[in-house]
Amino acid sequence: MSELLILKALLLVAFALAPIFTRTLWLERSVSYLRAHVAAFLATGVGVLFDIEILILSWILFCAFGFFLYLKKERAWLFSSLGVATCLPFVFSLISALWFTAGSFDLKLLGYNPAWSFYAALHGAFIGWMFLGGLVYLAKIRESRIFLPSVYFCFAGFLLIAFGIDGVPYIKRVGVVILSVILPMSIAIYCLRIWPRNRQAGGLAVISLLGLAISMALALLNEFWIAAPRMAFGLPLMVLSHGLLNALVVLPCFGFAVVLEARKRPLVAN
Repeated sequence: MSELLILKALLLVAFALAPIFTRTLWLERSVSYLRAHVAAFLATGVGVLFDIEILILSWILFCAFGFFLYLKKERAWLFSSLGVATCLPFVFSLISALWFTAGSFDLKLLGYNPAWSFYAALHGAFIGWMFLGGLVYLAKIRESRIFLPSVYFCFAGFLLIAFGIDGVPYIKRVGVVILSVILPMSIAIYCLRIWPRNRQAGGLAVISLLGLAISMALALLNEFWIAAPRMAFGLPLMVLSHGLLNALVVLPCFGFAVVLEARKRPLVAN
């Protein structure tokens, strides 16, 4: 199995899950968004499986459609720090779609080859779209005052990693440190607040936190320990460990924890 194949598979996991969270948290379970998701995901999956790049463009159109639905619904209050923050998951969905398209067509966006483009797409989908989507929702329902500043710190960390991942390594390291602090802290606070009232969601949040602790430890070792192993079975070790753990455990568990809570607690009026 090649590195590119694994990266594409992880992206398809994100593309399957992230819109589910978006639909529940931000779009009031929109039927039109659900239908568009199914159609775009199937077209993208066929495009990836059979190397029909033109079908992959459907994913950008779908992400733009989701953002349009949200702006149409919430345009009255968007010009505030919280309102801008609620747009970030949709913006990151578009960023991820753009990098995914750039990698699929080998457009050399910012000089990135397909692998680095897919890495950027993964960070945009999992951290930007899925994690920030849940975190902004928690800020909107006023779960804790810490969540809104955490969103903007995560946004800054993401940008540092994105611009440093195949460029200036020191910038990337600063971003990794920021996310290594903000992500576990945010999920830990959420665990403490959710556990007494919803044990099912709390259990998922705890699993996410434990997985994140391992994942970020691997990321820190990879950045700051020169002797850290880089390859396993002919593939990058970070993809096999950090990437798989985040994609299959950490972020899905956090997302589903927030969704379980959201089904019992609708968004407050602004």
